[in-house]
Amino acid sequence: MIFLQINILSSLILIELVFISKAPGGTSRKPTIGKESIAASKIPLITRQHTLDQLFKACANIYSNHEEAAQRSSAEELVLATRHKNKQVYVGASANCLKRLRDEAAQVQKQKGTKNKKYGASGKR
Repeated sequence: MIFLQINILSSLILIELVFISKAPGGTSRKPTIGKESIAASKIPLITRQHTLDQLFKACANIYSNHEEAAQRSSAEELVLATRHKNKQVYVGASANCLKRLRDEAAQVQKQKGTKNKKYGASGKR
């Protein structure tokens, strides 16, 4: 599955291809940043891929569907890559984004836990 994302930033067009590879069994794996990325960035591709992997893991705890998690993580990484041109600033901003996503995942888990506590462990009244 291929997602094509286009952003127009002050007469600069950024086109990024994000590939989501499928496992042989049909289950989706983590998204990858394609080398076809047109963005002339000072951030190394391996750093961006590592960040995307971490964001995907955090998003997988929020969403039950892997495709939604892949879309959200690729969108978050693309925002980070377009906003921050320096590697050190990018890494710091990605850590803040990762913390925000983990906090959101904890809230989702907490909300799921409170629904079950109302009726006990079995879920019956």
